[in-house]
Amino acid sequence: MSVAWTSYRLEFRAESQIHIGYHGLGTIQRTRYYIPARTIWGVLISQLAPSLAAAMSPPSMYHEARKVVESSVRVTHLFPLIGGVESPPNLEPGRGLCYGKNTEAEFESLFVRAQTSTALTPESLTAEPDSLHETEFLAPCGRGGQKLGFYGDLLLRGSQIVPALLWAVLARFSVGSDRRYGWGRLALAGTPQQQHDSFANGTVQEWDGEHPTVKCAGDSPVLAHVDADATLGLPAFEGDLEVIGGRDWDERRGSGQSVAQNRLCWAPGTRVTAECRFAVGPQGIWRVSS
Repeated sequence: MSVAWTSYRLEFRAESQIHIGYHGLGTIQRTRYYIPARTIWGVLISQLAPSLAAAMSPPSMYHEARKVVESSVRVTHLFPLIGGVESPPNLEPGRGLCYGKNTEAEFESLFVRAQTSTALTPESLTAEPDSLHETEFLAPCGRGGQKLGFYGDLLLRGSQIVPALLWAVLARFSVGSDRRYGWGRLALAGTPQQQHDSFANGTVQEWDGEHPTVKCAGDSPVLAHVDADATLGLPAFEGDLEVIGGRDWDERRGSGQSVAQNRLCWAPGTRVTAECRFAVGPQGIWRVSS
């Protein structure tokens, strides 16, 4: 018999500047304005491995932890909380992409900053040629003293991972670039609250399947990356397309040596013009479901 999923709401405080790699723009390394579900997926696997597979040694320990996490947990992207107010991406007619009540430009003015740095030549301690660059980051405290946090939803099922273990892992962790310098620190704000059927701006329709199904109403934003290949011939999607990829563990070569298959996806905030159902994948990519 299948085991049902349970939904929880997560909220985090940003305790340092955060850079989530996006793409380069000249000498500027841009940051995403949210934290992808794949990032949290990686945190859970690395931090839960010692508890879930204590008798194993790496890499088997992490391989086993990945299987457990992918069968037991689904998490959304973490989107901005501005002064405690949920501010998800939403493509609004006439205003473009917004984060809550703020346009993208207004959000950037509030929280996006940049740090300039360069690499040094060891022999002379002078700047290496062409190494000067700027790294964007999200500031934990924005213009006017507004605090930045993040929120998202998590689905959990089965008995291999108990909620208390998850909350202990997520109590404090780091994401993104320059973690060794103190960047990317997040802290769980209170104990996650169980929800009835809400998940990422939709309602959960399938509670017992391997991949939970979420229904989103028409003329509403989808708070996930949606596999674009499965949207052909379906009601129109209005938004931006981007290629999503990544690196995985390779059994022979180790961490980050296997390049994940790139997928063309609709970006978070894309609007659907009619009611749609989506199967929620383990790394935050949704696929249209019948």
